[in-house]
Amino acid sequence: YIQNRLRFPRIARESAIQGTVFIRFVVTSEGEVVNPKILKGVDPLYDKEAMRLIACLPYFEPAILNGKKVHMYYQIPVTFRLD
Repeated sequence: YIQNRLRFPRIARESAIQGTVFIRFVVTSEGEVVNPKILKGVDPLYDKEAMRLIACLPYFEPAILNGKKVHMYYQIPVTFRLD
């Protein structure tokens, strides 16, 4: 999902900036993605793009603990690499 929707900011691409943005967020017991937070950024332009992608994520299948749906933290890397 993320790879297909990732857009490289033109200015950062022209500057040949590369790296991985690490983002943590919560998937609620209803499957909604909330409270995204950048744990490790690369560049403000890439950080903003990574946050945009997380905000657009579809609903997840919520975590289940002891037979009940629960909130769960997730952490994912969003890699910006130029070929």
